Amino acid sequence: MIRPPRPIPQSAPAPAPEMIRPRPRPIPQPAPTPEPASAPDPIPVEIPKRVPFNANDWYWFIGADQTRLWSSKAGAYVPVDDLTFLAWKATGALPTTTASEQELSETLAHYGLIGPVVLSSFVNTERDRRISVGFMFAGHLFQSDVASQKRINGAVTLAILAVGAGAQPGDLRWHGGLEDFAWLAADNAIVPMDAQTVIAFGKDAGSWEASHVFAARALKDMQPIPRDFTDNKYWP
Repeated sequence: MIRPPRPIPQSAPAPAPEMIRPRPRPIPQPAPTPEPASAPDPIPVEIPKRVPFNANDWYWFIGADQTRLWSSKAGAYVPVDDLTFLAWKATGALPTTTASEQELSETLAHYGLIGPVVLSSFVNTERDRRISVGFMFAGHLFQSDVASQKRINGAVTLAILAVGAGAQPGDLRWHGGLEDFAWLAADNAIVPMDAQTVIAFGKDAGSWEASHVFAARALKDMQPIPRDFTDNKYWP
């Protein structure tokens, strides 16, 4: 009996090789922009305040003298270590330097303030103030400001003409009007005046003004003009 040949074992077929797919190349990404470093907090800087100029409360050095200052508030010189000055300076104010006492005095005069030198203009102002206060005549106070002086001069001129034309003492209508001539005193009292009285009235008014003019002249001739020039001892 013939046996059939044994089948030759077949080896398992080799697996098909896997297809190796190429790895995709990574797409280059732009580098991230670094965040800016935060700026450090600014160091606070104290900006000095600008103190507005106040002529009534200010200080000045005169020329090269740094040992004292003129204080417009005190109306006098103060040393540089004056406590009031140091407190004023601590507010941020700085003193001004001016060339001379005369220059500073002229500057302060624009603000009605007297500087280291008393100017003649201040004496004139005091003179005019005193003249305008008024003068006494026949027991009454009469006004003598500029407008009043003009009215008095006009009345005196008429009175002189009236006397020249024959106006007699006691004639209160010497001026040719229908009412007695009178002058209003400072207290509103009505003071009757004949032509001769008006002339005397004008003389007193002129003497009052002239006496102050000469007193002011004497003050302005003083060198320097005294700081107490408003004192009654210098005036009539």
